[in-house]
Amino acid sequence: MQVEIQLDNLGMKFGQIQIFSELNATLKSGGLIGLLGPNGAGKSTLIKILTTLVKPTSGDVRFDGQSIVRKPGRMRQVLGYLPQQVPFYPNLTADEYLAYIANIKGMSHRDVQTQIHALLEKVNLENTGNKQLKDFSGGMQQRIGIAATLLNDPLVIIADEPSTGLDPEERVALRNLLAELARERLVIISTHIVSDIEAIADDLLILNQGHFMYHGSPNELLRRSDGYVWEYPMSERGQVSNDEASLVSLVQGIDGINVRQIAAQVGQSDAHLVVPTLEEAYIGALNGVIPL
Repeated sequence: MQVEIQLDNLGMKFGQIQIFSELNATLKSGGLIGLLGPNGAGKSTLIKILTTLVKPTSGDVRFDGQSIVRKPGRMRQVLGYLPQQVPFYPNLTADEYLAYIANIKGMSHRDVQTQIHALLEKVNLENTGNKQLKDFSGGMQQRIGIAATLLNDPLVIIADEPSTGLDPEERVALRNLLAELARERLVIISTHIVSDIEAIADDLLILNQGHFMYHGSPNELLRRSDGYVWEYPMSERGQVSNDEASLVSLVQGIDGINVRQIAAQVGQSDAHLVVPTLEEAYIGALNGVIPL
């Protein structure tokens, strides 16, 4: 079953401050959607609108043709939401917490324990027993939040900075899980960390300075970035080119440290073009080096 979210001239103001305006996009299930943008771009505000926690000051959001601004109930019935900070009750066990969330979601008692057991296994927390949430590590608490998000098999899953507190192994496991879920659901991940969605996103939205500066596939963004990333050895004095409108990163190469520079041209005679990474394409686009 394919589902769709439509953003129609969406705008949000706090007092006299315009967070974003005239956002338009169509988001469909069947592939993971990455919402990228620098801190302060308005990603979390947009997520709160999509999850019906706040109402926009202008425009509309429609889920399968129905306004969730005027009638939020339909979205709430099918939504699994993972906020940046997972709310939890410190004295509950993992099983008790998920049972509490299941009750809030109105799940039938017959299905609750079966789902809880399966989800605890999925997030590798099935052996926590009577351990209370206050004694969980930050990563374990985040995984409990993920399990709570997946209760009642939601059609729409929205995660706001989901890798917070996770170690590298947990981050990979979370990415794989969300990519698997996105095959049959509408899954949105909001993040400012490109590696969170680099290998799994089918669709990218880049929110910056109040508007979507890019909406399309990662491959198309990489194609537009071709010819803008250069690499050359760092000089013995550790100096790099001072070309205007360029961005620099350092990488360890076989023969020493190399400079990777995002620019239309560089002044280094030994520089050569290299295949851009998605992070370089994103940073170049944000800073206006790569034209969109």
